[in-house]
Amino acid sequence: MLYGRSLSFCIQEAASGKINFTEIELIVTSTKARNKKEFIKLCNQYCKTYWIDNPEKCKKFALSLWDFGRIIQPRLKNDHMGQALYKYPIWANSKEEALESLEEM
Repeated sequence: MLYGRSLSFCIQEAASGKINFTEIELIVTSTKARNKKEFIKLCNQYCKTYWIDNPEKCKKFALSLWDFGRIIQPRLKNDHMGQALYKYPIWANSKEEALESLEEM
């Protein structure tokens, strides 16, 4: 199982085949989408930037994780919380490890 720390980079790696999408257990992300409509809007923005090489596949993967409750967004509870990606790799070995990299921003 894979535990991601970045929605944009983790989904990008899955779409490119670098990792197997079915191995993603969850992604702890610094995004702040309060509902599916906001998440779709965020995905559409990512399709024009981070996911430009494979936008439809990336969006499909992201929405699948959303629909199964596998997107964790700590900023929904604390707006100043985010992933310290400059200190940690994008993949963690457990949910706990993925959460450990959160910091006040």
